[in-house]
Amino acid sequence: MKKQDDFKLEFNCPVEVKNMPKCDGGYACQQCHKKVFDYSNKNLTEFEQAAISNSEISACGIYKAYQVEGAYGDWREGATRVYRNTIRKASTKKRFAILLPIMALFLILVGCGSKQVYGMVAPPQQDRVEVEPVKGDAQCGFGEE
Repeated sequence: MKKQDDFKLEFNCPVEVKNMPKCDGGYACQQCHKKVFDYSNKNLTEFEQAAISNSEISACGIYKAYQVEGAYGDWREGATRVYRNTIRKASTKKRFAILLPIMALFLILVGCGSKQVYGMVAPPQQDRVEVEPVKGDAQCGFGEE
């Protein structure tokens, strides 16, 4: 089985999400006029599926740090990468399911389990995501004419 690549954080967004108006599935960024999807409440599989399906609309989002590569830039990157790969393997191989609670506890203890990051991600197997601002109402009408 081929190893699955991770979503990479392209940049951390400087805009405070708490200042954005809420929208269906996330927030509406008043600065760049893009929809910011909230993936922080999704598990890894749900996040990856939703991020791929939403990538045509916007690559901006709110993520748990363990969901994306590049959230830390230090030794914690390796720990979160191992955790993501273990989650993927646990769905097909039972022996990896035993490791998940131990790894989840480790990530919580070192602060990787709860940190949220805001920004744009590049889907796996792509170098860069080019997303143009979407026309529409900045409140929630993204993509509507």
